[in-house]
Amino acid sequence: MEKYFLSIVSDSSEMTLSFGSFFSGYIERDLCILLRGDLGSGKTVFTRGLAQGLGFYAVRSPSFTLVHEYPTKPRLIHVDLYRIEEGLENDLVLDEFIDNGDVLVVEWPERADGLPGKNKWFFDFFQRERRNERLIRWGIEGRRAEEVIHAIVTELEDRRWAYTLE
Repeated sequence: MEKYFLSIVSDSSEMTLSFGSFFSGYIERDLCILLRGDLGSGKTVFTRGLAQGLGFYAVRSPSFTLVHEYPTKPRLIHVDLYRIEEGLENDLVLDEFIDNGDVLVVEWPERADGLPGKNKWFFDFFQRERRNERLIRWGIEGRRAEEVIHAIVTELEDRRWAYTLE
């Protein structure tokens, strides 16, 4: 499975939003981004940052509608599988989004039996003891993994954001 490459700490919703916006600069077509973590851990805030980094500002949690499509370039498809019944994720035809070159962002991916795409980013969100602090762990697999990691680490250092490579 994936290997985690990077850990960063967010001490506020604003910082989690900034991290999402930062990572949006490295998004490319056909990417599947998997967001794992407890309720309230920052997954939707991070997605809002991704969308804002791509120029879209009206992100809503898709908890009740399951899928939201945002008119970004590439198009961002935001999916929340929290309320989905087992086996019904196949009815969402998520692979068609990847086949169309869209970026698929999936909250609660562990509720699906397999998600499309050869290029995946994995983000795990962990609430820390301090009320608003989150540990965000990032892993990547696919054709450009090493190149993307190098570019991101370089930019993190330029911004003087604290990170840990694992």
